[in-house]
Amino acid sequence: MRWIEETKKLLYNAYKQDILKRPQKGYTYIRMVWSGDKFGLCLAQTRKDNWDFLPVEGWDKFENSIESTIREIESIPSDEFDEEDDCYYEVEFSRKEWPFTQLDCFELERFLMSVVLGLTYLELKNEKKLSAYLAAIETVEIYSVSQQLAAFSNFFPDESVRKDVIGLLSDHPNNQKLIFDLWADQLKKEGASFLQKLTSRDQENAASLLELKLEKAFQKAEELYKKGGKQMALDLLLPQLEPILDQRDSIDWGLIEKSCNLVGNCYRFKSKNNFDKAAMWFQKGVEYLPYGASALNLLSLYKFSLKDFEALVHFGEKHLEHATKNDKDYTYHSYNYLAYGYTQTGKDVKAHELYKKIHKMFKHDISKMRKTISQLDDIQNTNTMAKKILKGFNNH
Repeated sequence: MRWIEETKKLLYNAYKQDILKRPQKGYTYIRMVWSGDKFGLCLAQTRKDNWDFLPVEGWDKFENSIESTIREIESIPSDEFDEEDDCYYEVEFSRKEWPFTQLDCFELERFLMSVVLGLTYLELKNEKKLSAYLAAIETVEIYSVSQQLAAFSNFFPDESVRKDVIGLLSDHPNNQKLIFDLWADQLKKEGASFLQKLTSRDQENAASLLELKLEKAFQKAEELYKKGGKQMALDLLLPQLEPILDQRDSIDWGLIEKSCNLVGNCYRFKSKNNFDKAAMWFQKGVEYLPYGASALNLLSLYKFSLKDFEALVHFGEKHLEHATKNDKDYTYHSYNYLAYGYTQTGKDVKAHELYKKIHKMFKHDISKMRKTISQLDDIQNTNTMAKKILKGFNNH
């Protein structure tokens, strides 16, 4: 067994023993918690914010941490002896692939611990000895270091990296598939089904109604936007969108992203004074879908409207981590914006390398190459690097 399976085994035994000590009642609410130091449980007939700590035999927050686990697997020392000072010094956690740092390990552990707690609850729910305690449960809340169980998209390395990390920490195919589905920009089948099982009936019905209202508001707002009614579109869409921005587990992410993107476009083309608001809404859209229209529109805003090329480069470099889906148009535009940003910020080597990559990938696409050449042609008189790159393009 690896970290996921070992942790789940320890938690299952601890929570089962704790529940069996309680009075048999028609409990309708359960909260399972990892505080970062200890585990907790609230089992009640009505929702409560308080919960009780419970001991977990065999668990140590340091020795059983993901950081410690990866250190052991990959032989990363926790300290080293300094002969000159005649003492040991702590060795910082560092890897060449994500998780890179101790903070990355914390974020990963916070996510995975909530998944393990969710899996533990589902197994407890099927335990016959606990049916008298859990059969009437309507509301399940899983918290890990103050964060409720949710899909994980805060850190989104390449697919191969995610699979390697999951393989280090789980040896059960079903668990591996579940974690991979939850560690995504959009929920996959097993991940969506898992979260659905841990959603209360009231939450489920409310989420469906909110999603329906948002979908209708988006469709009408989009029509108004196309007809030039940007303020009317905002007045219609924002009241439906803003209240559900934190419900990323129960509302379709694609719908939220395209709604954020529409709000961003309304602000962008409504007035120059609203460019900052437009950027904010495009950024919100990116949180829900890293490679949606919001990301490209944010790059466009930085280039054409704000002319903030440092921001373009900062976001573009980070964003390219996500631009791995099989969409050549999307990849082209992402690269093209970033390459332009490099030429405007004096990053000549990076500009040259990225434009070479664009040429290699899209040299047979006449329309894309024309666009890139036109972009370079516009600035070649004032930008030496652009002139050099353009000359290279024309020689091929």
